Amino acid sequence: MNRKYKTKGTQEPTPRIRVAREHYERIIDLADECDMKLIDVLNQLLDFALEYAEVEEIQIPVKSLRVGGEKDGDD
Repeated sequence: MNRKYKTKGTQEPTPRIRVAREHYERIIDLADECDMKLIDVLNQLLDFALEYAEVEEIQIPVKSLRVGGEKDGDD
């Protein structure tokens, strides 16, 4: 599988991923409420999401303009 994103040359023990501020705030709230470390809460959330994530191929209809029987852009 070709990856769009690659890991950096240095293999950090805990790589970093940016998240939206509102998600970060909610994770902090969960960690505080459950008296857990942020990393533990985040790992549980990611484990759950990855377990139930599915990739589904869909087809999107494409419209094309034809003038005089020719496709747009054809000479």
